[in-house]
Parts: sequence; structure tokens; C-alpha cells
Amino acid sequence: MAHVIHHGSQRPELSTIEPDEYHSPASRAPDGFMDLRWVLDQLRQGWRTLALCLALAVGLAILATSFGPPLYRATTKVLFDNSGQTTDINELFTRRYSDLPPVQNEIEVLTSRDLAERVVDSLHLTGNPEFNPALRPEEAEEVSPRARIAALVDRVKSGIRTRLGREAEVAPDPAELAGMSPEERLRSEVVDTVMKMLAIRTIPNSRVVEIDITAETPETAAAIAQAFTEQYRIGELEFQIAQSQRAANLLTSRAEALAMEASGAEEAAQRKRVEIARSTGQSPEVTQQEISATTAEMTRVQNTVVEFETRENQLEHFLKEGGDPSGIPELLRSQAASGAITNRSNLMSERRQLLAVFSPTHDAVRRIDAQIAAAEEVIDSEARNLLTSVTLSLESSRSQVESLRRNLTALEALAREQEAQQVELRQLEYMADATHSVYEGVLERLHQISDAKGLGQGSMRVLAKADPPLRPVSSRRKLAVLAATLLGLGLGAGIICLRAVLGRSALTPRSVQAALGLPVIASVPEERHIRRVSPLRLTDAPRSRIIRETFRMIRSAIPGPASQRRIVMVASSVPGEGKTTVSTMLATSYWEAGLTVALVDCDLRKPTLLRALGIDPAEATPAGLTGPKGVETLCYRDPAAFGLELFTFRAASGSKVSPDMLGTEAFADLIRAIAAAKDIVIIDLPPTMVFADARGIVPLADRILYVVRWRSTSLETAAEGVSSLRARRSQFAGVVLSRVGKRAAARISRDTALSAQLKYSTYYDR
Repeated sequence: MAHVIHHGSQRPELSTIEPDEYHSPASRAPDGFMDLRWVLDQLRQGWRTLALCLALAVGLAILATSFGPPLYRATTKVLFDNSGQTTDINELFTRRYSDLPPVQNEIEVLTSRDLAERVVDSLHLTGNPEFNPALRPEEAEEVSPRARIAALVDRVKSGIRTRLGREAEVAPDPAELAGMSPEERLRSEVVDTVMKMLAIRTIPNSRVVEIDITAETPETAAAIAQAFTEQYRIGELEFQIAQSQRAANLLTSRAEALAMEASGAEEAAQRKRVEIARSTGQSPEVTQQEISATTAEMTRVQNTVVEFETRENQLEHFLKEGGDPSGIPELLRSQAASGAITNRSNLMSERRQLLAVFSPTHDAVRRIDAQIAAAEEVIDSEARNLLTSVTLSLESSRSQVESLRRNLTALEALAREQEAQQVELRQLEYMADATHSVYEGVLERLHQISDAKGLGQGSMRVLAKADPPLRPVSSRRKLAVLAATLLGLGLGAGIICLRAVLGRSALTPRSVQAALGLPVIASVPEERHIRRVSPLRLTDAPRSRIIRETFRMIRSAIPGPASQRRIVMVASSVPGEGKTTVSTMLATSYWEAGLTVALVDCDLRKPTLLRALGIDPAEATPAGLTGPKGVETLCYRDPAAFGLELFTFRAASGSKVSPDMLGTEAFADLIRAIAAAKDIVIIDLPPTMVFADARGIVPLADRILYVVRWRSTSLETAAEGVSSLRARRSQFAGVVLSRVGKRAAARISRDTALSAQLKYSTYYDR
């Protein structure tokens, strides 16, 4: 069991407080780093981490700048200008610049081992006592700790420069040095020393480079810096001369090959022209003209076919269906048909006049009908003759279209063949022109190299020579310490805030209240030796008085008269948050106040209330209450706690009870029956984020206590659990923080009530 510590003696009635009122701007937890107060709180709570980072950074800065002999730095500033230079054989043909950064190639050369060997040989540094220990006067002086630390710092710096790519090459392997003579080994060691002394700095947005040499004497530093520039220029000129000679030899052989290729390409193009003229017999232009003329003629004939088809359709329709012959142009153009049509029209007019006077059977009307029939016979005969003529013309036009289409197909095939041959000819001509152009370019380049144009000038321009420095390099300890201080503070603050954001859990009552919108009623410190004791059988053992007093304060935070029957439910987001402990202690507190209490275990998936209290489930007996069908209600009555009863459930068939029972009306009636017989009912709910079981029963609650485990449950998880119950219009009494570490809680939170309870928890035991 755990001790409980109250965070306030008075809380407003929840009937006058809405959940949104807890989300005031002053108390809302920040979502990021924009809340200065939250950042300052996190820095105050993690001051040990901040101090550790600061001490480490400052200590390393002091250590790095405190040791080592006085050193002198000489600097020469040079400009690399590659305009007009030829340093790469590929550039002779492609004329493209490298894709590397502006002076990266030059820096690689400056930091190469070959250039360092040139400098060592030109200055005879193997005979300099500064580089050859054998030439130094013998000293009996022992190596001091300061010198040892300085050597260690030099090795660390060398390793850092190597990791960062500041040294272009790695020192020779000891296995390779083993096969060298003493002179060669000494030369290799001197070269390594010179390469460590070298530092290259680039000027942003320019091709200017500063060459720094750091040595123990000013003269040596200046001489080596100047030697690097001179040896670079000498090596560059030697390289240009060798490359130019090699390029001249290559260009000569290349020019001869290109001359032969150009002559062959021109001969191939000429042969292709002759072949095209012999194979086709006419030019592509004539073929295109014939295609155009044939296409136009075929279009004209196709239009004629359409015209004949239209005339044929009109005549066929007239002969089959009849109708007015005056609407057919072919009949009107026929002399015989035109006269019959006119005669028929006049007879039809006369017949209409007779019908106005006589009946259709009158002799005059019959004579007119006979004349009309004779006219129509003439018209039909002429129409059949015209149809025969049109049909013959149509067949002739269609035959002409097919003939033209075959001619057009043949011409198009001939045009495609000529086009393919023309493409081959153009390719041959292009190859001949291209080969000739390359040949002329190679000849021009060969003439330039032969005349030695662009050679003899190096790409390096010395802007400032290296002069012997007048004073040693400053250690810049103050600047280093200042930078280390800022770095340590920034690193520490970043670690603290990042840890707080990534692991945002329930740490303080203020953060919990801001995240959940509910007041924090109490905190329950961790007391493992009491957690195993049944709260129903607690005596006046040490600290039990504090537990009783604190839960009396929790009772006071639940509004309503003590005589009023209340249903209080205890919920949590996930298992293991101390929900069962709070339920049993709250029930015990109500019982000690003289009320009859019912403690109901509604975690039907894993009922552990009896076992958590050290009670054998077999001691529970049927309660004799009517509940949901197929479910038996069991009750345990502690002999030493009259009026305090524990209720649990089991299936009549021996299987597990269905969690859906909690949302039934029968179960609601059972809870109301228990509440009618008791002064207070405490219900231990299932976890709200794991199962939806609790959502069906929470509407019965008068108030809900929400348990959050300190430093374990994330605020997002707890807020989601509270929101799921708020959706059921639940009334919350507040939040109880469980299993709080006493020392850590006192250090993290400066809340007056929590600090005072932790400080004076044993005051009344004196």
C-alpha cells in the first residue's frame, strides 16, 4: 500500500466548474518551446545535467589550450587562376572544367605527400635539429608531466584533424618503415612532421587560399611556407611541360588518323549519291510532285463517286417509293421526262378542279386519271434509263479510284525508299563534316602546343609572402572558454528540453492539470512494504494515520453531503497505475467515517481485487442480488470491517463473464440496488485505453476519480483516456497521482502543498 499526500485543503465544488475552465492560458502545458516559463522550469529541474555539460565543455577547452610549447605561425596567401592553363590531358579534347569545388584540386596537391617531400628536400630539413633529434644537444632533463600532457594533446589534435579530413594522406605504415634505411626512415618522419605543421584555409567565394605553417621558430615557419609555394609552382611547370609533350605526340597521331577518316567519309558519301541516282531513276522532288498530283486526282474522282452515289440513291428511291418527280434533278434535265412531269402536273391540277364538281367515278375524272397514269409511265421509264446510266458511271469512277490508290501506294513506297537513302546520305555527310571539324580543331591545338602558347605560366599567384612572425600564436584561452561555455549551456539545455518533450509524462500536478483539464487531488508516494498489506486490516502502524487523513481530504474533494448516496468510480488509462489501491483505500476511508461501503470489481476481464487484498476468492459467497442473466454476484464481508463489502462476479456456467454485461440495463439495476443498500459505492473500472468496457457504465457514476501513475503514464495517453469518458458526459472529481517517488517529486515540483507534505510527513509522530 502507499501513502497519500494531499495537494490542497480546499477545492471548489465540481458542480460550479466546467472542464474547460482548467485550460486557462496560465496553466496550460506548452506544446513546444514557445512557453518561456515551461523552458525555465525544465532547466531548473535539470540543473545537474546543465552543470555537468558546462563543466565538461569548459574543462576540455582549458585542457586543450593550456599545454604545449610556444609555436609560431607563418602565412602566405596565394591566388589560383586556371585561365589559359592546360593541366589535364582530357581537357585538350573536351575543354570542360572539373566538377569539383573551385580550388579543391589545388588543395589536394598542396596537402599531398609528394609536395611535402619536395619541401623537405629543398630546405634540407633532415639536417635541421628542429626536425632531427639526433642533431640536438644532449640533455639529461627528464620528461615532465607537462610535456607528457602536451604530447597527448598533440596526438589527440592529430587524430581529430585526420578524422575531419584535414590531412590528405595517412602516415606510412610501420611495416613499410621497417624495410627502409635509417636515412629514408628519418626523411619519412620529417615529411610527416611537415604535413602536420601545414594547414590550408580557403577564402569564401574566391579562389584565394592561405597556407599556414606552425613551427617552433619563426624562421622555420616562414621558410617552409614559402617553400610550399615555390615547390608547387616548380612542380606545376614540370607537369605542364611533360603534359604538353605528351599531348603533342598524341595530337600528331590523332591528326593523321582523323585525316584518313575524313577522306574515307567523303568517299562514302559520294558513293551513296551515285547509288541513289541509279536505283530510283528520278529525284525525290519529282516523286513528291507525282504524289501530290495523284492525291488531288483521287480526291476529285472520289467526289464524283459520292455525287453518282447520291443520284443513284435518289433514282432508286423514286422507283421504289414513288413521290414527286419534280424534286429529282436528273429527271428534270431529261427532255422526255421533263415534258411528262409538266403534263402530269397540269393533269393533276385539272383533276382537282373536276373533283370539286364531280365524283371520282365520273367519266371525265377517269379520263384524266388514265392520262396521268400514262405520264407517270413515261416518267418511270425515263428514270430507269437514267439509273442504268448513273450506275455505269459510278462503277467506272470506282475503278478509277482504285487505280489511283494503287498508283499512290507505289509512289509512297518509292518516296519512303528515297527518304531512307537520303537519311543514310545525310548521315554520311554529317560524319564527313564532323570528322573534318575535329581534324581542324586537332590541327589548331597542335599548332598552339608547338608554339608553346599558354605554357610557362603557373596557375598560382602569390598575393602575400610569408614573413617570420614576431610573436607566438596566442592560445586564445578566453575565447575558447567562452565558446565552450556557450556550447555546454546549449548542449545541456537541448538535452533537458529534448528529454522533456520526447518523454512527456506525468511529473508535476501543474503539468497533469494543464494536460487533462482536471484538478490533481492527491499524490501517492511509493511505499512498497505497505503495498502488500490489505488496507481493510490496517492498524495504527506508522504512516497509516497519514493515509487515513489524506483519503479524508480526497473524500472532501468529492462534492455532496455525506448522507447522500453516491456512486464513485475509479478509472485509469492502462493497467498497473494503482487504480485498485486507490479504490480500496478510498473504500476504507469511507468505512472508517462510519458509512456503509460497497466496493465493486468491474474489471471483468481480469478481476484481481480480492487477490490484491490477500483474500481467497473462495471466501466470497453469493450476494443474493438479481443481476444480468447467467451472471452470479458474489460478496465478501470482512469480519473485522462490518459494513464494508466487496462485490465481484462470475459466470454461472463457469466461463468468463462477458464484458458487454457492464452496458446492460440489468447491470445498471444491480448497481442501483447495491447503492440503495449502502451509503457509498466504489467501483473499480477496467482500463479505459485498453478496452471499451468502462464506457457503458460510467453514465451511472456521480463522480469519477482518474488515477495516473507518476513518471510512467504519458500525458497524451491520460488525456485520451479522460476524453473517452468525457464523451459519455461523465462528471470528474479530479486526478490522483500514484506511486510518486518521494525524493524525486520533492526535487522536481516546488508546489507548496506537495513539498510541505513530504517535508512534514513525520512531524506528528514525534
